[in-house]
Amino acid sequence: MSSNANRPTVRRRSRAALALALLMGLMSAAPAVWAQTAGAGGDPPIEITADRLVLEQNRQMATFTGNVDAVQGETRLRTDLLKVFYASSEERQANADQQSVRRLEADGNVVVTKPGETATGNSGVYDLTTRKMVLVGDVVLTQKDNVVRGDRLDVDLTTSISTVSSNADGKGQPGKRVRALFVPEKKAP
Repeated sequence: MSSNANRPTVRRRSRAALALALLMGLMSAAPAVWAQTAGAGGDPPIEITADRLVLEQNRQMATFTGNVDAVQGETRLRTDLLKVFYASSEERQANADQQSVRRLEADGNVVVTKPGETATGNSGVYDLTTRKMVLVGDVVLTQKDNVVRGDRLDVDLTTSISTVSSNADGKGQPGKRVRALFVPEKKAP
């Protein structure tokens, strides 16, 4: 985490192939932001700004609230609330491979962007130990004119498998399904 995290408050501030390329490109946006917070070596620094930061040392948790904006390189995560769960210094000393950040939870108006790509949802979780990311609630993935909509996005960074699903299992709105619009690129004359 940036040195700003130690302060009590932080300043404010073919179609199948095309489908696969779209999903893989968009799936890389959110983990790229969140991976740096885990302390991955060689990555650009991350800057998190918010209206408020609360550190709970006994819970190994930092909560950023109000207009949260996390930026790493060309990737940006915006949300209403971001919780960062980290390992204690004792846990890191006991296990040298232990990452300092274990899990991130974004809640409320989650928007992950990088040039030409956007992923949005109501909330998201990135578990660094399992390398899995979930974005839920009115999920929309866009890349240029291509759009994928669903209720849930699951990304497994280990297997590189991404799944968009809907609540068509009877628990959500009847008849709501995953929708995708893929616009072929125009060929130069």
